Amino acid sequence: MPRLLTCARQHKQGHRLTPVAFIVCSVFATALNSSVLSAAFRAPGDNNIITGSLPSPAQQEEQLRYAKQGTEGLELAARLSQTGGYIKRPVEWSVFERDPQMANLGKQVYHGKVPIADISLKPGKYRIEAKYGFASLSKDVTILPETRLAVSLNLRVGGIRTLSKVFGVNAISYAKATHKIYQLRDNKPIKLITDKVLQGEVIRLSAGEYKIESRFELGNTLAVAKVTIKPGILTSLNIEHQASMARLQFIKQSQTEAKWTVTSLKNGPNGGWSKSGTSDKPNIILAPGRYKFAAQINGKQFVKTLTLERGKAATILLGK
Repeated sequence: MPRLLTCARQHKQGHRLTPVAFIVCSVFATALNSSVLSAAFRAPGDNNIITGSLPSPAQQEEQLRYAKQGTEGLELAARLSQTGGYIKRPVEWSVFERDPQMANLGKQVYHGKVPIADISLKPGKYRIEAKYGFASLSKDVTILPETRLAVSLNLRVGGIRTLSKVFGVNAISYAKATHKIYQLRDNKPIKLITDKVLQGEVIRLSAGEYKIESRFELGNTLAVAKVTIKPGILTSLNIEHQASMARLQFIKQSQTEAKWTVTSLKNGPNGGWSKSGTSDKPNIILAPGRYKFAAQINGKQFVKTLTLERGKAATILLGK
């Protein structure tokens, strides 16, 4: 039986973000990897009676084909965009029985994480739910007697990869950064999507507007950027914190752990900020300003104060 779906060529697109206060954002976009898995979608057999014309496969959402009684069911696939190929990474599929008169869902009849789902189901009404990354979509369908229904969902999914760094400081030196992603919705409060995105991690999101917040694991700076996610596009976002870096080093007479504290001495939003720890030779990302660095080593207290400048790294030696 001939295949109805063919591989679609991928396209590259790009855009650049406008810098916002306290950060510099550089963005480039590439096509997310997707290719056609055609096994679940087949051409109608000779026993089908078709009236009218079908749209092209790239635009088609549903196809019916003949099936013997008792072999009815669903064949499910998903796209990143309207014209893209089928997603070949696992998609989380759920299928529920549906009762239109009661306006609610019945029991779950299928759940799986596969690129394409091939499910045997008795004729009836169902709700399909698909999740890919943080994007999701649902669709109500009806399976008719002696038919298999192939459904192709356009999830309108894009992706983002974020890297945070410090202006003027070698990236190999500083602590890990984490990112929060908020969805910006018209006439609705912003929605937190995730708060644990690591450096370079690819996150898949529904197309739309988002806000990214960047923080370093050791530090007191916050950088914020806005980004537009487009279907089928992976956006790489570089965020530069307008900050400085303090390298703490300790002189110890033994293997005794040094207990350190950093305290901001400036007025304003970072005034009174303090951070403590026991890590050896910590690199701390700090907003420009004046700070007190203290360490307790072998029962003695050592203190230094220093003014940090934007884009500069300073080494603070404590223990003598």
